Amino acid sequence: MLFGQGRADTPQQGDSDGAGGGGDGRGRPPIEPAEQNSELHALLEAGERSKALEMFDRLLDQGQVSEHDLVGMMQMCYTSAEMRKLSSRVEQTGVPITALTFNR
Repeated sequence: MLFGQGRADTPQQGDSDGAGGGGDGRGRPPIEPAEQNSELHALLEAGERSKALEMFDRLLDQGQVSEHDLVGMMQMCYTSAEMRKLSSRVEQTGVPITALTFNR
């Protein structure tokens, strides 16, 4: 299922109340999709684990996380339990998790 698709009577990913408007429902401004990948992956490459996790959480709240983003974050996990928890959270938002996610 693609982002933005779904039943009309349910809030879409990133909508705090189903009315749209961006943001993550926590008063933080939305992150532009074009800059989200580059900023998140720059933090990952720099080894900025806590900052990357914070950015990832914001993106996840806004429905802007891809499987590629998850793979990068999983590489920063210390344990398999962290990996399972992270992938479970992402899967709950509707991002498809495939065998390739775990084989990269």
